[in-house]
Amino acid sequence: MFNPLTLTLDITLYWMVLGIAGGLLLRYNTHNTRLLFLLGTLGSFFLLILCCFTLNQSLLLITLPLGIPGYPLHFSWDALSAFFVLLLSAASIGIGLFSSHYFRNVDSRTQSLLFFNYHWFLASMIWVFLAADAFVFLLAWEFMALSSYFLIVAFKSTPETSRAGFLYLLIAHLGGIAILLSFAIMSPGPTDFTFEAMRHGPLSPTQANWAFLLAWRLVKSIDILLYCTWFNSTHWSHCLRS
Repeated sequence: MFNPLTLTLDITLYWMVLGIAGGLLLRYNTHNTRLLFLLGTLGSFFLLILCCFTLNQSLLLITLPLGIPGYPLHFSWDALSAFFVLLLSAASIGIGLFSSHYFRNVDSRTQSLLFFNYHWFLASMIWVFLAADAFVFLLAWEFMALSSYFLIVAFKSTPETSRAGFLYLLIAHLGGIAILLSFAIMSPGPTDFTFEAMRHGPLSPTQANWAFLLAWRLVKSIDILLYCTWFNSTHWSHCLRS
């Protein structure tokens, strides 16, 4: 019987390697843009099929002896993570097919940056969905924020784009700090940062309220502020100049 968790992690590794190799190739040769994006889309298609057959999968856990010594990486797979992976893989299929045609005529530097950061963004988002401890979640969140930033600023080198990218990176890290503080409140001890331990850790009503406030309300408020401010600084300024 196949393990959907290990297969999904293999796909993220595939995207990371493809992003590096494809980014280097596109830096010097842009004739393979369509093929490379289609190769990335194959990973999305595989994940979509995988999720369709594992939405009712029972909880799976895996620990990888990587990262900081004494703090291995914990990943989990359940129906909720499978659902979010399903949504991301379905969306990335359309994005990959569109990108394989849309970015063929941009310069080599932009193609290289877009290809590399797009696939690392996909891999980091999957890690966010599969994270089973605070360290993995925050590591994936950081990669997601950085790759998103470079996706924003790579396409057009204008002051408006740079300002929008910096604004995104700033607010994404503010959200990350809020989540980090929430994890610190929920953590039962200085050495166990797994979500399973946090789920069963003793919390007073005040601690629970603060953890919820930081992890949900503050982050959602930051997301709304990010959307309104970033959308206004990029889309409308471009429309007014067009």
